[in-house]
Amino acid sequence: MAKPNKLNTIVSNVYKLPEFMRTKALSTLFGKTVKYTGTTGIKVEELTTNRSVVTLTNKKSVQNHIGSVHAVASILIAESATGYLIGMNISDDCVPVIKTIKADYVKRAKGNMRAEASLTDEQIKL
Repeated sequence: MAKPNKLNTIVSNVYKLPEFMRTKALSTLFGKTVKYTGTTGIKVEELTTNRSVVTLTNKKSVQNHIGSVHAVASILIAESATGYLIGMNISDDCVPVIKTIKADYVKRAKGNMRAEASLTDEQIKL
């Protein structure tokens, strides 16, 4: 991307805040903009043009009937990490829309969850 888009500019300004305020500021920003993520309490731990890290605390509001993080909530953090990262790298006249998502669950999820997405500089140029 030749010049930063609006999201990139906003996130860059958040990174001017003291470090202890950044996660709360980014999480609030995305939680109010993408309302469904706000209802789950997803935290944006890191967001740059190359990397996105989001976390979700295993709490009652995101649990299923057996006390683990609901399958949809686990997909949501994965989709959020990738969506936020893509959002940092597209022009303002583009709207990213997910076409396909797939998950293979090997065992019951326990504890808090973390999703990371990354792009190389070469991938960003595409």
